[in-house]
Amino acid sequence: MILLSEIALWVIYVSAIIKIWKLKTMWVVFRII
Repeated sequence: MILLSEIALWVIYVSAIIKIWKLKTMWVVFRII
């Protein structure tokens, strides 16, 4: 149970980081254009 919850938290954490990265890269691209 503990392992599953830890994995779920990591998945949420990583997906959030990826979303933030995508938003930042999109913002940079729009600023360059």
